[in-house]
Amino acid sequence: PRSEWSAVPNLIWRDEGEIRSSAVQFLTPEQFSNPDFRGFRLKDYWGVPFLTAIASRGCYYGRCSFCAIPYGWGKRGFLGNDKPAAIVKQFETGIARHGMRRFKLVDEALHPGLISRVADLVIDRGLDIEFEGYARLDQSWLAPGLLTRLRKAGLKKLYLGLEIASSQNRILLNKSDRADQAGFLLTLAEHGILAH
Repeated sequence: PRSEWSAVPNLIWRDEGEIRSSAVQFLTPEQFSNPDFRGFRLKDYWGVPFLTAIASRGCYYGRCSFCAIPYGWGKRGFLGNDKPAAIVKQFETGIARHGMRRFKLVDEALHPGLISRVADLVIDRGLDIEFEGYARLDQSWLAPGLLTRLRKAGLKKLYLGLEIASSQNRILLNKSDRADQAGFLLTLAEHGILAH
């Protein structure tokens, strides 16, 4: 019954010509769990098999004009990063449970500092994995030694927001990323990391 719809959070509906909405309630980090994949016949899928993994909920920047990400994650669009050890545990579980060694981090934008600590753990534990993820064109990706360590840890590809080259239009979109785009791509290539 319509009278009970107001008890459901995050709902907008039309009631006798009036637009109504219920209370907005965002998920908290404690309410998230990582993908499990048990019961899936992963080896039967076509293509190169990989598992998804999650390091963060939302985008750590979250201020690009016209971006829908903040609306899905709450105020300012970021609920936080997971602990580096918990992210590496996702890799280890994927290896042990499914025999998979390829992972796609499905975060909206990998945080360079977080993924650096993850890479250190992967290297320290001697994990033989490959991974990829989405990244902003932040200058911090070009910190001395970072890409070398990430490649050693298994980073194979970064997905980048190159929909508009450096210009006044990019500034208007509030991208606020300062890395030289051509230089960034060349540096990735020099480290054997693909860019998409």
